[in-house]
Amino acid sequence: MGERKSEDQTSAVAKYFGQSQPQLRAAVRAVVFNPTDVDDILQDVAVTAMEKAAQYDSTRTDIGAWIAGIARIHVRRFLEQQRKRRTNQPTFSSAFVDAAFEHSIGEVETPASLTALRDCLRRLDPEQQQLLLRRHEPEMSATRLARETGYTDSRLSRTLNSLYAVLMKCIQSHLNQ
Repeated sequence: MGERKSEDQTSAVAKYFGQSQPQLRAAVRAVVFNPTDVDDILQDVAVTAMEKAAQYDSTRTDIGAWIAGIARIHVRRFLEQQRKRRTNQPTFSSAFVDAAFEHSIGEVETPASLTALRDCLRRLDPEQQQLLLRRHEPEMSATRLARETGYTDSRLSRTLNSLYAVLMKCIQSHLNQ
């Protein structure tokens, strides 16, 4: 009987993970900007969720919250590794990671972080705003955006990373007030 329950849990985790992939991807992309890193993190989340499926207890936790929790842990680890590799590179705080996940997954509204993001985006030049917004359109790859805007891949990457750093500092300043 216990084996059957474990199979049901594994099936439920696999099904939910497959259905929630767009929301999980959006949550991870809110704080991790390199698409390859996002894919790697999501793959790690899937492996962890499947390995721990037998531990999932549907009577205590919603499956979406459980998988989002696993994803948060992986994102935090990734950001910590990034911080260690690039000591001068700003990274998001745990509070911001939580807020991004809550908004992307739809767990809780986060008006403070959304207000901060809107305010910080308004401080950018219109061209910079448009570049960021276009990069995060569904199905928009960095290569395609570079081609459409006349940037080289490396110039676009440098420009976006610099804009992300500016936004990150601005948002965290707002949230820490």
